[in-house]
Amino acid sequence: MNLLTHTFQFRGTMSRHSFWKGCLTLVVLSVLMGFGGYYIYTAAFHLFSVYLLGVLAVALWFIIAFVSAGCRRLRDVGLTTTGIVALWILSLLTALTFTTVILLLALLPKDALAIRKGKRSLLRAE
Repeated sequence: MNLLTHTFQFRGTMSRHSFWKGCLTLVVLSVLMGFGGYYIYTAAFHLFSVYLLGVLAVALWFIIAFVSAGCRRLRDVGLTTTGIVALWILSLLTALTFTTVILLLALLPKDALAIRKGKRSLLRAE
């Protein structure tokens, strides 16, 4: 599982298959944690605060894993580090609505945005 095992690796690239398989895994794990929380809330409420602390730690790990995988995937599409940082900053400034653009860019094939030759830009030159 490339997305979960390389959580803190922001360099390199990531294939479309690995990215979306990892995102699906994060969704499934999140749903399972939700069902676990419902069970603990209804059956063993005294353990619910411990469960919430654990869920917050895992959620932070999931967020870091998604951001690092997104950076690797955007680099594979053809963006430079400056372009990737600009997209994530716009995503944070616009209350995460810009994340949709990042996810749509993750659908592009390898080097779809790379330019052949050119001046300094947000896109990687081959």
